Amino acid sequence: MAKILKHWRDAATVIVAARNAKSLNNFDYRLLTIRRHGKSNFMPNTYVFPGGTVDKADFANEWLDLFAENGLKTALNSIINIAGNRPPLFRTQRDSKVPNEVGLRICAIRETFEESGVLLVTDPKNAANPMSRLLELSSLGQIRHGELEQWRERVSGDANVFIELCRSLHCVPDLWSLIEWSDWLTPTDFRKRRFDTAFFVCCIDDTPTAVIDDKEAVDLKWISPMEGLRSHKREELFLAPPQVYEISRLLNFPKLDDLHRFSVERQNAGMDIWLPVRYNATDGVISLFPGDSMYPVNPDFVGQTDIKDLNQTRAESRQSSKHLHRVEIGGTYDMVTYCNIELPYGHVSAISQPLDCDQHNSKL
Repeated sequence: MAKILKHWRDAATVIVAARNAKSLNNFDYRLLTIRRHGKSNFMPNTYVFPGGTVDKADFANEWLDLFAENGLKTALNSIINIAGNRPPLFRTQRDSKVPNEVGLRICAIRETFEESGVLLVTDPKNAANPMSRLLELSSLGQIRHGELEQWRERVSGDANVFIELCRSLHCVPDLWSLIEWSDWLTPTDFRKRRFDTAFFVCCIDDTPTAVIDDKEAVDLKWISPMEGLRSHKREELFLAPPQVYEISRLLNFPKLDDLHRFSVERQNAGMDIWLPVRYNATDGVISLFPGDSMYPVNPDFVGQTDIKDLNQTRAESRQSSKHLHRVEIGGTYDMVTYCNIELPYGHVSAISQPLDCDQHNSKL
């Protein structure tokens, strides 16, 4: 696998789930989504979770000095020493002493700050038992909004400034609040714009103030999982397929505490890379994931072959497949997730729509 990593760039994103006192569709939290600029080279005008590509600054050895100076060197072990499977993204050899589990989280936190203004950091004194709580942003309550915006502008211009921010504000990136969730590789038909992206989940007790940067992001919405999928279906916002799938998975968790507990308890089982393999049906596209009856034994990670055509409709393909793990795409806003298998590494399956139903059943 190491030989073919040059065909994509490494990236990280955060599913920020913030508690909300007002329940919506039985969910007591909202998800932060941002709309990418219409001139973006990748997924323009699409609502995605905040995140972006890895910068060398995210893996600067100085980060290890910062954690050590704050007595957190040993605390890093809880996120580094994962017993379960490690995907290639987390096994990549880099010219840095910073573990991938650390650098990818720093990338996700930095990009979230740049795009939304949400700064996922903590007072080092509060990081003693980080995995047992939800992230609270109260430690930054004394920072003036204008001061934070100045830092945001500087970090956006130079990723190396992020560690300067942390030293100046006497905080550290709250790596422990970001729980490993999934690893998505862009399908091969995207050719030159492909990313291997680590998805993390971060649960927050209160909804933070989020403001778009009007550069990479031109709008943002806090959505409940159910309402987000319904808004997509009503063509009120466009979600990328990974977002549709992951939000469908979050339908299992109406309560933020349940999502947080599950994420923390599951993380040590590890995860694997997911490459969606796409087929052209006669009435749309089928995006297959590992475990589906049609998923190839040896998928083409590089993209040496074109998308194959099926002489079947989406429904016919579904009916002829015993094991389903796919997203069927009938149009820009017509995406439906199907999953009837038990996923590896203790992960939860996506709940198959339809979204017209007001009720959904938790699989917990």
